[in-house]
Amino acid sequence: MNSTPATGPQDGQGDRAFEQQLREMNEALLVSSVRQNELIERAQETERALAKALAYGDDIIATLREPFLVLDGALRVKTANRAFYDAFRVSKEETVNRLVYDLGNGQWDIPVLRKMLEEVLSRRQFVHDYEMEHAFPALGRRSMLLNARPFPPDSKHPELILLILLAVEDVSDVRKRAEELAAADRRKDEFLAMLGHELRNPLAPILNAVQLLRLQRGESGRHQQACAIIERQVGQLVHLVDDLLEVSRISTGRIHLQRNQWDLRAILEHGVETARFLIEQRGHALTVDLPPTSLWIDGDSIRLEQVVVNLLNNAAKYTKDGGQIWLSLQQDGIEAVLRVRDSGIGIDPDLMPHIFDLFTQAERTLDRSQGGLGIGLSLVQRIVEMHGGTVAASSVLGQGSEFVVRLPVVSPRELASSAATDAARPTGRSLRVLVVDDNVDTATTLAMLVTESGHDVRTAYHGDAVLEAALDYRPNVVLLDIGLPGLNGFEVAKQLRQQPALKSTVLVAMTGYGQESDRQRSKEAGFDHHLVKPANFEKLLQILATVSEVT
Repeated sequence: MNSTPATGPQDGQGDRAFEQQLREMNEALLVSSVRQNELIERAQETERALAKALAYGDDIIATLREPFLVLDGALRVKTANRAFYDAFRVSKEETVNRLVYDLGNGQWDIPVLRKMLEEVLSRRQFVHDYEMEHAFPALGRRSMLLNARPFPPDSKHPELILLILLAVEDVSDVRKRAEELAAADRRKDEFLAMLGHELRNPLAPILNAVQLLRLQRGESGRHQQACAIIERQVGQLVHLVDDLLEVSRISTGRIHLQRNQWDLRAILEHGVETARFLIEQRGHALTVDLPPTSLWIDGDSIRLEQVVVNLLNNAAKYTKDGGQIWLSLQQDGIEAVLRVRDSGIGIDPDLMPHIFDLFTQAERTLDRSQGGLGIGLSLVQRIVEMHGGTVAASSVLGQGSEFVVRLPVVSPRELASSAATDAARPTGRSLRVLVVDDNVDTATTLAMLVTESGHDVRTAYHGDAVLEAALDYRPNVVLLDIGLPGLNGFEVAKQLRQQPALKSTVLVAMTGYGQESDRQRSKEAGFDHHLVKPANFEKLLQILATVSEVT
């Protein structure tokens, strides 16, 4: 499009109006464009070039850096700038005087483009941030943001439309990057699962050995103290492994709740005992204020205890030695309100908006090196929200922090209608138990523990030997490791389930793999229970007692 220099005042006013409206358009583009920082610099260049072009009355878009098209009222291309030709590798002959829908062999997202241009024509106003795709012969399929506006009514060419193309990307590249990110995420999940398995395997025999030592009578106080120290440290390692694996579960929403009705006071008491070691190690004074009567909630007791432990550990880590920690519980209408407050270093105001984000931590120093992995508070928020509650943080820098958790309580009517569960451990006769694990230390210590509990035990160390041993021994329960040499635990379980003589045998998976997909695979293979190493021996005893009672 060529024009003669403006000579009359009316033309000058139209040009100024157009310049002003185009400037407003560029400002709007800068706010919405995905390449905001880059466009700021480009917009400044565009405005300078536009002012120069208007001053000389030349083509108003020829010198602009962003790809521009000028369309007439029939939506044919009047002109395009060099940036358009260069970006899409098309010539002037392939562009000018062609219907915009026909550019690139008509491979626009026509409905989106038509809707946008109809808005421009009917409303005579600026429209922006229309996302669409287009296939260009030399470039392949592209994803773009389009913006358009009519020329001002008082300009020399009010019938024209200015079409701007921004954020042009190769769709195939975008998809390729998405696939690469998904693959990397899968590899990360696989790595974390394997890491958890490898870390849990050596922890299992250590914990089994400690529990065996605890069963010995007449031992000295120093002996029992050493056992308690080992047990606590193993618990800390298990907690770190679990937190590490939770990253994957949080990001993919794979946290599942085992719900029941619980007295929240008991959950808090268990959480306090778990966190007490770190609190006492740092010399903190802990004040616990619980209501005199039960406060019932519907939820997962293990997950809720994790909330309490993470909040208390967080308070202990970020409070200088000899500080004060307060934990309180009260009922506020239909909610239970848990408060954890400390006299610690507080939370920097810049950090506060991100305090529940993954991997967020206050700055570490040499005297406060136990900051963990930056996962705990994110877990707290996720678990609380899954229970229909909320968590909020407040702090004054240098004067401590407070976290407030609100959870819905169970009404007396709901509590009365639920079936009461007897938590007492059932008793019964002695069982035949087959322990299978290729880690000899794990198999030996677990067999010793089960024997001390009054049951008859045999062991096997290889998947290929399990079926023969089971048919000979006819066990009531098989404690079966998954990662066996030869036949793995899943394959062994399937073989056992095919034997009529073993149809009533209870299969318990004992494994370092604890993700939901692992539990589902265990169930499909025929396992009745899935315990993650190092297994809670009390839970194993409950399983054995239940089998003993019904056998």
